[in-house]
Amino acid sequence: MAEISPVQTYMNEIARLEIVQYPTDERETADKENVFFYEGDINEIVAAFHETFSQLHSDRHTDEFEFNWRQPFPAVEFENFESKLKEKRTV
Repeated sequence: MAEISPVQTYMNEIARLEIVQYPTDERETADKENVFFYEGDINEIVAAFHETFSQLHSDRHTDEFEFNWRQPFPAVEFENFESKLKEKRTV
């Protein structure tokens, strides 16, 4: 599970990305373990996420996505994400 929090600054948009892991499907907050933390430019976070999300999309049929992630690939969400990025680039 990823938790992303915007952090206000005077100069630019900074965001905090926190990846947490839970030992069971219960998602008990007390049991979560922080496995990754990054704070920096929000555009860098979006670019890195896009690169990884695109790779998962490309490999979704050969990578046994549903088995590994216990859910189908979020195709609608991926298309919405791609659409939002394209809109932002044309602004």
